[in-house]
Formats: sequence, C-alpha cells, structure tokens
Amino acid sequence: MACVVQGFLYATRSTELQERSVQVGNERVNKIARELEVVLERIEGATRRFVSELETGTINTTNLLDRVEKDSYGEPYLLGLTVAYAKNAWPGKKLYAPFFDVASKRMVYCEDYYDYTDPAVRKDALWYQDALDTGERGVWIAAFGPAAGTTYVGYSLPFRNSAGQTIGIVNASVSMAKLQALLGRRFVGRLGAAVLIAEDGMLIAHPLFEHVRAGRRLASVAQRDRDIVLEDFASDHVAASEPRAFESLPSLRVDGSGLLYERQITNTGWRLGVAIFSNELDSNSTEMRRRRIAIALTLLLALTGGLAWMLRVDRLRDLPLWIFVVLVSLLSAGATALNWSWTLGDARNTDSFHDRNDDETVIADTAGLDAFLEARRNESKELHQPEPIVIPTGIEVQSLRFADGETVQVGGIVWQIYDDVRHEGLARTVQFGNLAPDPEGLSFEEASRTRSGSEERIVWHFRAVLRIRFDYELFPFDRQRVPIRLDHPSVDKTVILVPDLDRYRTLNTLGKPGLTDLVLPGWTVLGSYFGHTLEDSTVGFGEVSGRGAVSHLHFDVLVQRHVLTPFLSNIVPLLIVALLLHGVLIISSFHADKKQNTGFSTFGVLETSGAFFFAIVFLHIDLRGSLSSDTITYLEALFIVAYAMLILVALNSLLFRETDAVALLEYRDNLVAKLMFWPIVTGLVLAVTTAMFW
Repeated sequence: MACVVQGFLYATRSTELQERSVQVGNERVNKIARELEVVLERIEGATRRFVSELETGTINTTNLLDRVEKDSYGEPYLLGLTVAYAKNAWPGKKLYAPFFDVASKRMVYCEDYYDYTDPAVRKDALWYQDALDTGERGVWIAAFGPAAGTTYVGYSLPFRNSAGQTIGIVNASVSMAKLQALLGRRFVGRLGAAVLIAEDGMLIAHPLFEHVRAGRRLASVAQRDRDIVLEDFASDHVAASEPRAFESLPSLRVDGSGLLYERQITNTGWRLGVAIFSNELDSNSTEMRRRRIAIALTLLLALTGGLAWMLRVDRLRDLPLWIFVVLVSLLSAGATALNWSWTLGDARNTDSFHDRNDDETVIADTAGLDAFLEARRNESKELHQPEPIVIPTGIEVQSLRFADGETVQVGGIVWQIYDDVRHEGLARTVQFGNLAPDPEGLSFEEASRTRSGSEERIVWHFRAVLRIRFDYELFPFDRQRVPIRLDHPSVDKTVILVPDLDRYRTLNTLGKPGLTDLVLPGWTVLGSYFGHTLEDSTVGFGEVSGRGAVSHLHFDVLVQRHVLTPFLSNIVPLLIVALLLHGVLIISSFHADKKQNTGFSTFGVLETSGAFFFAIVFLHIDLRGSLSSDTITYLEALFIVAYAMLILVALNSLLFRETDAVALLEYRDNLVAKLMFWPIVTGLVLAVTTAMFW
C-alpha cells in the first residue's frame, strides 16, 4: 500500500511538473515571439513614416539621399533603407533606387546591378515586385539582395504621388547578423537555441550563421544532419500548438533533451522555433530523485517481506534461508545501482547539485549582463564613486587537465577590447585570479592586435596552473565546476570585465560556449558558462579608496567524472575482499573434521583479516592523497564499511572459537553470521548511498 501511494504521488507530481515546465516554456517562447514582433513592428512603423513623408512632400528630390542615410540609422536592426522608383518616375532617370548600406556606410544604387522592375529577375527583386503586387499593404520579404551582397529580410511598402499613382516602394532591410544576435543572445540566451524560417523555409536566423548567409533552407540542413524533429518542423506550414520533444537537435548543434516550441510571427508568414533544454525547464530534479529513492526503499521493504512469506523463512530450512538472503542482497545491490544511475542522470541537469556557487551571478544573455552592470553603476552612485569602467573580455579554452586533486592546467586564448577614449590610461592586460603558487604557473604571450576605429582588440595565448577547491563528497559520482577567474590588475579604478558575448555562437551551458574540441581523459565535459562574483575589497587607492564589492569575471567549465576507472580500481577490490571475508565465515565450524580440512583457526582469521586490512588501507591512503579532500567522500564511506566488516568477521571468529557464551553464534555452526553477511554489507552500502545521495 505504501508503494502504491508513493507511486501515485510520484506520478502526480511528475505530471504536475511536466505541465508546469510546458507552461513555463510557453510563457518564455511567447515573450520571445512578442519581443521579436515588437522589433518588426518598429521597423514597419519607421517605414510607414518614411512613406508618409514622401507622399506629403516632406521628403523630396533635394533631401532624399540625406533622409535615406539618416533614417537608415534610425533603428538599430536596420541594414539600410532603399527608395526604389518605378520606370521614369524619377526626373531625368529611367530607374533610380538609392540604398544606404549601414555596414559599409555608403550609398549603393540598385539600378547599377540589375533592372529591379524586370519580371525576368523577379527572384532577385522580390523586395520591389512583391510589394507592388500587394497594393497599399506592406510585405515582409526574405531573399538574397545582390546590391547588399548577402541574404536579407526586409519590409517593403509602396508609395504614391499626388495623383494617387504608385510610383515606387520603400524597403527597410533588416541586418541578418543583428537579427541573429537578437534571437541568440538577447531573447534566447542560455535557454537553448532558436531558428527562424521564412514562408518558403529559407533560414532567417540559425545558430550557424553561415547557413543564413548562404540562403539555405532548413529542410535541406535538417536532412543533411539527420535531424528528424527539425525536418518535420520545416515541412509544416503552420506552427504546431504543442511542443515537440527531442533528445538532440543536430541541426542546431543542440546536444541534450528538451522541447521545441513553435510560433507564427504576426503579419510575416515566418515561423519561429525555440528549443529549450530540459534543464532550463525542470529545476526539480533533486526533489524527483528523492521521491524515486523513497519508492525504491519502500519497494525493497515490501519485496523483502513478500520473499520471507513466500519462502517461509520461519521454518528455518537451509535452502529457503539461503535463497532469501541472496535475493535480499541482490535487491539491496540493485537499489544502490539505481541510486548511482539516477545520480549520473541528474548530471545532465546543469541547475542541480554541485555546479554553481550561490554567490555567482550567471550571465545568461545580454539582458542579464545589462541588469548586472546597471546594479554595479547604481552601487557606485550610492558610494559617490566614478562609474565602473567596462572591458569586454572573451576566452576560449583549448586544453584542460587535472594535475591533482586541487590543481588544474588550462590553456587557450583570451582577448579584450579596449577603446582609446573610455580606457585611456588603463594597462592592456588581464590576470588570472586563482593561479597556483608556482613560479612557472602562467605563460601569457600576446598573439595579435587588431584595430577598428577607436577600438583595439588584443589577443593573448595563455597556459595557466590554477588552484581550485573542489567538492569530492560524491566521488566517484562527482561533478566539478572548474572556475577560471579573470581580473584586471588596476586597483586605483573600478574596472569590470564582462564577457564579449557577440563572439559566441551560443550562451547555453550545454552548448559549451568558449570550448573548442576539449579532450579531458577521465571526464565528460557537460558545458560552460560565464558568471560574476562579488567580493568585498580590502585594497583601494585614489578614487576608489574604500571601494565596495569588487567584481570578478568567471568562465566556468562543468565536467562529470567517468565512473569506470574509479569503480575498477577501488570498488572491485572492495567487492573481492568482501567475497573472501564471506569465505572465511563459510569455513568456520565446530566440527573437528571440517576444521582439519579447512585449517580454520582464530589466529588464521585474524591474520587473514590483517592482510585484508593492509590491502584496503593502502588503497584508501592512495585515494585520500589523490583527492586532497577535507571531507569524507562517498567512496571512502565504502572503505569504512569494509573496515567495519573486517572487524565484525574477526570478532565473530574470535567469539565463535573461544567462547560458548553467545548462543546465537553457536546456532547451527555459526549459520546466522554466514547468512547475515551479505545482507549487512549490501544494506550498509545502500544506507550510505541513500544518506549521501539524498
């Protein structure tokens, strides 16, 4: 009955959490879709205002080019504005279509590339010809623009002369790169990944921008990557009302399970797909694991009682008793294995145990970064100090190796972007905050300097030895966070290093931003993310004397240990020792002939137990030295169980051989100890596992 009740509660809670996860996902995706629609509505509004001024004569032949250039800078997501006139509609010219390219800051004339009014080039001139076909309505176009030299999306709207005749269109082209950043870094962030496709399936936004730049269609990309979920998404013409479950999305470079939500973008015919990882929706993995453990323990008790009744152990017959203890031991071992499996499964959830500091502010997207910086600026105002100086900083880790239990060797590149005005007087360098006290613990060499206007990007190659305090409590089922702390050496100014988010394809933890083909023997790399920690400063000079909290930029790598090697090198020897100890119990006997055949004696048992003890203790010492842990790890708890069993077996043999005072030991030639050995071992292991994994 207890199992049924707990199972019902588990199923109910699981359904409730799934429904809540879907609801949370829907709310987030609705917000993303709405914010995208707001951006598009602003572009539509800017285009309509421009058309209105054209039709009223506010914009005319004398100021057209100036207004095209000025209004192209009016919206941050514009690639540029185009005013394309019909044939002979511009005085003295057959065709006239100026387009201001914001990226290159120059005026381009579309008529120099092709006749946009010619039906034969309709594919290249959809932005013009489709808009004319709509009459007075505007239309969103996704196509390749020869004048711009790249795939683009744009909103086209016809305009008329004073006689009411349509004489051309105004097109507002959206920058694909900015739209990509809008979806990837500001709206989606670390939730997962997003894909935006036009009505014909052409990619408008995708984590791999080369697909967008090349004008590929999602169906062909998904088919090439054998991505069934996105292939189905691409083949549909209407966004599905229910999210699609996935285990992975190769086309989006998403390695992890979750849900794909779909939305239709108003007035465009576009469809938005947002893949949200399960770890971003389900923050209750610990609760559900505990419920599963409780069910497993209750079921174990129920099966133990059921087996005792079925085998009629109350009759005390040897064969049923042995069958009973073997089955109970196997059930306990199975429950322990389930605990291991559930713990390893929870490692995929990057919001569960042992992955983040409570004091760390995770930078999930540009909106989160803006909020963090705003809080720091407000703090500086309250302390009457100058506004913090912000330096964009990026890192790419190319190698990582655990040297010992508290030392990690990392290598890769780090870069910073300095502005000649904002960063005047600042040293052009970065330092690692958790270096090991080793004179050769850091190699830092400048690789390149690149200028763009007043900005200079400096790239360094580095190799560093970091000293980190890890949490080995669940070893060998532990997961570790490897924090790489980056700081600026200035102590007389308030400097904040912020992640250069524009350089990363994805910000999702499981997307592993900032990691390049990282090979880490003995570990699985789960993901990476940026964060900030605040620390009260004890040092400050000049204008920041007595300053408040100092911000440290962290780049954290999450890794999960491979269980096989520690299992073979530690748990298997303990299992063999347990088998041999049980063998010692089996040969214990009062009968003279059995003692003569087996050589059983108290001294022999003590001698054997001592040999086992030294074998185990050397393994334990080696383990303790390799981890450098201040706490008792899970594997060490199993060593303690082994020590306890050694003592119990030795004590049992001593009492059994030297005294008749303990009647329980005399019963049927030490049968109780022989029967109870494995249930006690597996029970203690299960108890330790439950206590530490709970």
